[in-house]
Amino acid sequence: MASDMERRLIGRSKGWETELRIAVDTIFGTQCLFPLVEAFDALESNTRLNLREEALGGCWDALTNNRADLVVTGLGSMGNPSGGGFDIDVIGSLNFDFAVTPNHPLVMLANRQDEPITDDQLRPYRAVSVADSSLARSAATFGLLTGQDTLTVTSMREKLAAQIAGLGVGFLPSFIAEPEFSAGRLVKVHVLQPRPAATFAVVHRRSNLGNAGKWFKTQMLAKPSLFPGLYS
Repeated sequence: MASDMERRLIGRSKGWETELRIAVDTIFGTQCLFPLVEAFDALESNTRLNLREEALGGCWDALTNNRADLVVTGLGSMGNPSGGGFDIDVIGSLNFDFAVTPNHPLVMLANRQDEPITDDQLRPYRAVSVADSSLARSAATFGLLTGQDTLTVTSMREKLAAQIAGLGVGFLPSFIAEPEFSAGRLVKVHVLQPRPAATFAVVHRRSNLGNAGKWFKTQMLAKPSLFPGLYS
């Protein structure tokens, strides 16, 4: 009976990677790929899967520094590197809403004025920010004002929990914020400087994917519903 290593070597000889490393932006989290893992297991490829969650420019950092083979990441201001060498397949864009707790002073301020909240009106209140997980690239930030106090967390799940707990304010992906608005745990506030929509893509270095990477890429492009909140 072939050992685990022997099975992986046989798979590699047939074009299957010994290991496939996939990094996913924290907005979606690795759980978005769980439905694919079960289907992939049925292929009996013997490829070991390594799923990791990254934030902001972290997916690009993982890809360019060989910590990931395939990534689901934001484009443009999210920090994609200049130059070529990457296959980039856009899967859609998503919107953001500025969210605060129902009893926050910004809600009362918004109710008293007809205009959106300005930067100067936001500045006194602490923002919740997800830390850029890049190790080798300069860290990026979004939606933070100069001089504004900040609570930094490591994932979008923690950011949502912190804002629901009233520990700070900030932008959330609309698909994450809307259920909280409906439940009354958070309130949408219109701000003068909204966060632009972000475009996301499946990316890998050219000519580096084996059968497993190609399978996952094909499935992700064919099933954009794996990534909630995206629109064409």
